[in-house]
Amino acid sequence: MGKTSKTGYPQKENPALLTLLTLFLKKSLKPLLTLFVSGTLIACGTLKNQQDTVPDCPGLSARDRQVEVCVTVPGHEPESIGTLQITLHSALHYPLHNKSKQQNLELERDGTLEQLWLLPEPSGYPVVILLTRSVGSGSYPDLQGLQRVNDEYQPFKLAGLSEQQRLGYMGHDQFQVMAGQLYRRFPIYRQTDANISPSGGQACYYYDLKKVAWLQCPD
Repeated sequence: MGKTSKTGYPQKENPALLTLLTLFLKKSLKPLLTLFVSGTLIACGTLKNQQDTVPDCPGLSARDRQVEVCVTVPGHEPESIGTLQITLHSALHYPLHNKSKQQNLELERDGTLEQLWLLPEPSGYPVVILLTRSVGSGSYPDLQGLQRVNDEYQPFKLAGLSEQQRLGYMGHDQFQVMAGQLYRRFPIYRQTDANISPSGGQACYYYDLKKVAWLQCPD
């Protein structure tokens, strides 16, 4: 039965109008439903620490309000070993300043360049972390960093795992940045395990820049 108007006469439904209204509501409410119902997707984007890239960089790049980083590997070098060519443009002052300073650095490379992250620092200038991997069966990682010291970025090596942490370790690390922290996870091998079938569970650590060490992930 149709609705009754204020005058008391039956009010006819308009199918075309209802169809248009339905389509409008679907399009309008879909983004809101994604925000409220699919909050997990938004959280995943944050956990992966999605970064802006440098448009003109032919290699790996990242940038924020204070620094732009471009990392390339010379084309004539072999995949397994060589150098990393790094170009940085950083603001001269914090907070953001119109003028910037360019640095060109070269680091030794032991493996294939895989990833680049910017980790926040209280100074306002992020720490740059570079990941390369060996081409062997364990795909062992090599982590190098760049940190702002006296108005310039200086290279440093991240600490390795402790002797206790290396028990059962055979590589195959996975890295992820969450909430500004670098995390690593890897399978634990028992003595009789084959390389493709670890059975000792998984280890998880995060890197503490102040303590210069890998610490156990919280439960």
